Amino acid sequence: MAASEQPAESAGRWPARLHVVTGKGGTGKTSVAAALALGLAAEGRRTLLVEVEGRQGIAQLFGTDPLPYEERHLADAPGGGEVRALAVDAEEALLEYLDMFYKLGAAGRALRKLGAIDFATTIAPGLRDVLLTGKVKEATTRTSGSRRTYDAVVLDAPPTGRIGRFLNVTAETARLAKVGPIKTQSDSVSALLRSPMTAVHVVTLLEEMPIQETLDAVAELTQLGFPVGRVIVNGVRPPVPAGRAVTAAELKRGLAAAG
Repeated sequence: MAASEQPAESAGRWPARLHVVTGKGGTGKTSVAAALALGLAAEGRRTLLVEVEGRQGIAQLFGTDPLPYEERHLADAPGGGEVRALAVDAEEALLEYLDMFYKLGAAGRALRKLGAIDFATTIAPGLRDVLLTGKVKEATTRTSGSRRTYDAVVLDAPPTGRIGRFLNVTAETARLAKVGPIKTQSDSVSALLRSPMTAVHVVTLLEEMPIQETLDAVAELTQLGFPVGRVIVNGVRPPVPAGRAVTAAELKRGLAAAG
């Protein structure tokens, strides 16, 4: 993994508190998001690594059981830091939302049995992204006593082909509600995502298609007003040092010695 700035510098001085990691499928964005979370948790800091696609990619990467809809310890970081993980489920987030804003705890759970929640997120796809990004916003801004619960939140976000639509929650919810809690929440999420507290990092490989998608994603994110952080080139290896040419006889002897 390579970037224009060293991880230690990023962890110590980066003003952003929410780091959104996207990239074309297959570029290793989940691995990069996990590495970033570990780096930001160094020296006693606490970070939260979040996924929203239901793939359980974080659990697979760390070799753990599937993550539930709750924040739990994932790994220790150098210097006494900690990385916690959360797999956000849209249905659970909606139940939490109904309980928080409408006090529908038991009633909300009854709605799930009737299939109403699945129906709601199906007919209003934008609502799903509002719920997912809303939970990420809540974790980013949550306080415990006089300090933030997490020093940084790292989001393993959808791929570049969907990242603009996923983050642009205000436009998606304009068709759903003009006023009320949903409108208020989507506006507050949009404000956070467009503020200096957020950085959207794009992971790529040194291949034609990932690079083109990266360029397209950066252009789209910039047009929508989201702060682009770093373009991270993954899978880079240092060049093999140049040396003298090997003769055929030396190659033959080396192969024979190696069996």
